[in-house]
Amino acid sequence: PVILTLEDAKQHPEYEKYSEALSGAPGIENVYQGGYDHLCFMRWLAMATVPEGGWMSDYDTFPLGIQAQEVGFALPNAGQFTSYERHVPSLLSGSVDEWKRMTIKVMGTAIRRMTSGGIHGRYSDMYALAELNGYYIYGVREGYRNGQKPRVVGYPYSSKRVIDCASLRSGVYAMHLAHHYTRQAIENDLLDVPEDRDEKDRDYFANVITKRWHMQCGDSQTLEQGRGRGDYENKEQSLRGTFSNTV
Repeated sequence: PVILTLEDAKQHPEYEKYSEALSGAPGIENVYQGGYDHLCFMRWLAMATVPEGGWMSDYDTFPLGIQAQEVGFALPNAGQFTSYERHVPSLLSGSVDEWKRMTIKVMGTAIRRMTSGGIHGRYSDMYALAELNGYYIYGVREGYRNGQKPRVVGYPYSSKRVIDCASLRSGVYAMHLAHHYTRQAIENDLLDVPEDRDEKDRDYFANVITKRWHMQCGDSQTLEQGRGRGDYENKEQSLRGTFSNTV
């Protein structure tokens, strides 16, 4: 993986134009120079400067079923811009021409909406992509692989402490441990939250779920044959002890 920075975005020929246009729009409180949502727009500019195009993911998106040999370099849908969580830009792919095309559309949509006076409060690249995906179809599409729809999911638990391994083998590319999914998992009693933790501690939950994924889904053949069940249970007990006996 490659981490792009604001310096990469600044290499875009229209960086100054878009950066200024997206800053300080009347009535928009969350998009300002150096702020989180402003930087989320700038990442589109950075991706549009990558010569070969490729994938972009949120920092809280973790790979699961995606295989670099299959789709890492040979982009899905022949390089057509593809969003794997509908309008949520958690995992996106496309050729450099597609990234350039969609960057202009996302920026244009955002600037038009933010300066029209019709929106007050918050706006983001997610809202812009939602407009393009839901109201104005400009080629954004969900991807398909071998007849199965690659997806980005939230916490892939079927019940507390149990990973839905079958679902993760049915075309799921990644899990997105977003704030929304974290709150939802806690409300649905899928996560144990230690007293010294809360929904903001997504790094903690990511660590736990990654270990469980390897333990429960990585050796499925052995478990299906009826061997290793005791070893799995021992590993689970060890894991729960590692994480304050509350996992």
